[in-house]
Amino acid sequence: VSALSAFYQGKYNSMESAKAVLCDDNEIALEDDSDGCGDGSDAFDNDRRAVESHGVESPAEQQLNPRKPHLIVLGTGCASPSPLRGSSGYALLLPTVEEASGSKTPTHCLNLAGLVECGEGCLTTLHRHLPSLKSSDSKALDVWLSQVRFIWISHAHLDHYSELPLVVEAIARASDRNDSCTCMQRSDHSRNPYCMPGCSCMFPPIVIAPPKVLRYLDTFLARNKGKRSHKPSNTHISRKRSHCQSSESIGNDDCRPKRLYYGVSNQDFNNSPFASSLRRMLFDAELPSSLTSRYRPLASLQSIPVTHCPQAFALLLGVMIPDNRLFHLCYSGDTRPSQALVQSCKHAVQSRGGQIDLLIHETTFDDDDEGKQNAISKRHSTVLEAVEIAMQMNAKCCLFTHFSQRYSSLPPESAAKASEGTTKNLLSVCSAVDGMSIPILDAEAIFPLLNDCSQRITSGKILNDEEVE
Repeated sequence: VSALSAFYQGKYNSMESAKAVLCDDNEIALEDDSDGCGDGSDAFDNDRRAVESHGVESPAEQQLNPRKPHLIVLGTGCASPSPLRGSSGYALLLPTVEEASGSKTPTHCLNLAGLVECGEGCLTTLHRHLPSLKSSDSKALDVWLSQVRFIWISHAHLDHYSELPLVVEAIARASDRNDSCTCMQRSDHSRNPYCMPGCSCMFPPIVIAPPKVLRYLDTFLARNKGKRSHKPSNTHISRKRSHCQSSESIGNDDCRPKRLYYGVSNQDFNNSPFASSLRRMLFDAELPSSLTSRYRPLASLQSIPVTHCPQAFALLLGVMIPDNRLFHLCYSGDTRPSQALVQSCKHAVQSRGGQIDLLIHETTFDDDDEGKQNAISKRHSTVLEAVEIAMQMNAKCCLFTHFSQRYSSLPPESAAKASEGTTKNLLSVCSAVDGMSIPILDAEAIFPLLNDCSQRITSGKILNDEEVE
């Protein structure tokens, strides 16, 4: 408990310093609930320099258990980021092992397998909230980004995808990935994106997003479905063309279109035969669980249509743990209360056994009259509506997120009251805070404690050992 209190105090101090960074510019515009934000073109390097100049550093070793999967909340705000809340984003860390240099003893560590949403400031919040590594800050982020296998976007509102091009570019700079298998020493050079079992190839990340977001990504990065072609200079163009057209160029990587990412729409990834190789690529990906064994952590990924805007989706993710436990995580995206989401989740978990272990549901508005009207007109949800969906879904626990910036308290008062009431009704709930790190296997047990910690710290009431006893 003391460690949790110290952890949250550090997060809160960092948030206060970040608030100073933003307020110095006198350019803060709290969201008008229009679901729009900046164009996402601010350079990450400038953001990082601004953060570091105000004393907000990447967190120290956070005592995250490397044997358990974690979810890091990157942003909990709606529309434009504010001093209290950043734009939407979540990072999924999965357990793995690596061999320590000069030793055959395995070292347990975490792997950044995927990102859910990439709102404005995503790279900065990753730099700030990911656990630090034993390397310089700039290289530590590259190590994390080199591990990303998928990025999932719920819908085409800028506060959920504006920094996606910068994230994809940063991943490409952090690691040199091939779009075909090389470790199996294939001779056909068929550019088959599917690796055989046991292959250690690291492919470009799979971006699962609505078609509008994929078009935006291609346009921003000047790509065609994720590919980029080499454009030789004028002095060498004829020689380059003749070389790449010759028989000697077979298997030459310099003559192949380079791919930064695989783009696929949410619906196509669900069931299109043309996306079958991408599904295999993601679900057959392996991580070491020991020096002699491996496991496949991503068991399933389904996008479920919800009521918000055209091509809006929720996420149902199945995560396999090294001890062969299957964990079901559901993220609502932006939506009105959705019976389709409830039924889809029930059907998915019943076919595999179990129930939804963690529901992350948006709670944009309060439950007063104004909040209810806004939720209906803007197609969002209130706090009590999220609780009702969690109850109908038979979820073990529910994380409130995506709060309107009009609410100045952290967490909003309505979310805090709902947290106190629903815990007594056998539903464990918690209000998300930017930078919160959640060991998802223990979410049901620790949510009441996390919720109490966040409320006490943000209200100035710090937990101490005497209060805990």
